Amino acid sequence: MSPCALRRVSRGVSLIELLLVIGLLALALTLFSGMLGGGLDGMRLRNASKELAAQLRYTRAAAIHTGEAQVLALDVDAAHWRSGRRQGDLPGKPTLDVLTAAQEQVQAGEARFRFFPDGSSTGGSITLSKGKASWRIDVLWLTGAIRISPVEAS
Repeated sequence: MSPCALRRVSRGVSLIELLLVIGLLALALTLFSGMLGGGLDGMRLRNASKELAAQLRYTRAAAIHTGEAQVLALDVDAAHWRSGRRQGDLPGKPTLDVLTAAQEQVQAGEARFRFFPDGSSTGGSITLSKGKASWRIDVLWLTGAIRISPVEAS
């Protein structure tokens, strides 16, 4: 056999293989860009929800510890909260939709969540939204437990 006979002939890639690779790259790019766009807002909103839920839990714990009712007030328009000496702004200024007891809506644009020494509360919910992302914080009235969950897009 001659050395030339041992070489393989490379024919390149077929059109189908090339189209398949381009399609996969386009799909990966679409998924990645979706994660960066809506995903970043979603992550920020999740962090803001976690922060607010932590403040609600802190207020509940303070009520149990001190034996006195404690209140977390939420300025819906400014996305600002305060509880006792503690206060802060929610990062990213999300849109807030609040449901709370009627007696806790003392003034326009402000909602309050009251926690009692036995751990119970006036209850309610807060929905934080930014872009397409939404998270909901539920405050259970009987136990005062705080739950966070993503809101499914409808």
